[in-house]
Amino acid sequence: MSEMIHNQLQAARMAAGLSEYEVAECVGLSPAKYQDFEDGKATPPSQILIKLGQALNVRVAYFFGQL
Repeated sequence: MSEMIHNQLQAARMAAGLSEYEVAECVGLSPAKYQDFEDGKATPPSQILIKLGQALNVRVAYFFGQL
């Protein structure tokens, strides 16, 4: 599941035209922590997934492969 989340996270960020730094700043994370999520080294908790969905203009379900 974590692999899907990080792939979808990266795809949503790129589609939004944002840098990793910009997304991290938007949701209140350090750039290093955000990069861990995108690289699949860590899985974001549900509260962070909600914030990421809002920042990237996608539903949380998108991160799990549901359009």
